[in-house]
Amino acid sequence: MRHRLVFAALLVGPALAAAAACGLDENGLLGPDASLESGTDVVIIDVSVDVPQGCQTLDVSACADAAAPSGWSYAAVVLADAECPSVAYEKTPLLFGPQVAPGGCACGCTVDGGYSCAGTLMAGSKNPNCNGAGTPAPFDAGDDGNCFDPGWNDPHISITSLPTPSGSPTCNASETGDGGWTASAATTCTPACDASDFCALAAPYHRCVVSTTSTTCPAPFTAGQALLGTAANVSVVCNACGCQVPAPTSGCDASVYAFTGDQCSGGEAGPIPTNGTCVDTGGGHNINSFFYTPLPPPATCTPSDAGGSASLQGGVLTVCCLPP
Repeated sequence: MRHRLVFAALLVGPALAAAAACGLDENGLLGPDASLESGTDVVIIDVSVDVPQGCQTLDVSACADAAAPSGWSYAAVVLADAECPSVAYEKTPLLFGPQVAPGGCACGCTVDGGYSCAGTLMAGSKNPNCNGAGTPAPFDAGDDGNCFDPGWNDPHISITSLPTPSGSPTCNASETGDGGWTASAATTCTPACDASDFCALAAPYHRCVVSTTSTTCPAPFTAGQALLGTAANVSVVCNACGCQVPAPTSGCDASVYAFTGDQCSGGEAGPIPTNGTCVDTGGGHNINSFFYTPLPPPATCTPSDAGGSASLQGGVLTVCCLPP
């Protein structure tokens, strides 16, 4: 597994620290939001969300029958990059729901080796059936182009069917992704003591308490929401890269041309089929040599795993709100 913590310069956010994440639902926080992206990889260790501490004596009796317990702070939360309700609130830009960006966990593959079409074939000439006595000539196809000089002085030629591909090419896997990610913007607005409108807040604001040390929602703030953090909190885990060599999708092929002279010189005829068919080049084009070029099927590799996941880790902000 490839594991990365990445920092995005797009967020000017406070730093983050360690606390367990919790499985909370996302009631009321599914509205539109801005999209943010990661930048240069930077490993961040033991950092914490530094949300401003709100007024500890804020009067919430109009909407809640209990004050925020120790470790929790009042906050108005918006799942978007939004302005706070008034100057009585301090804004903290955060993010939620990180995802691996397209290509962020991509793998690449390169091929080692390839397929061979080497093998002994038969070339025939003489008479319309290319099987005159003593005329079929064995030749080793090899994997390179070669000229063969049977000296037939005859217009007929046949090349037997090609061998099947052989060989065991392998693949080398490599990481091509940069661990990039995207996330959605969120905003917490921390109220001061003169924020008398906290209980009267309406959409898009949610009346909540937040904590970096507790994960169980306290009554009456029982509507758990998406975890929030900053860019330094984003952890990207990429699956191990792997590559597979698929079976060849085609067999061996070859290019064959016949010549009137020795050493593949003189008039040229072709291409000659390579399926045992006897060809009459006609027109007095007597064949004395031919050039054979094998064409093995290509060896290819495809990534077997190039996915991954992104999440908020370490010191994330637990958000619990009043039920709608």
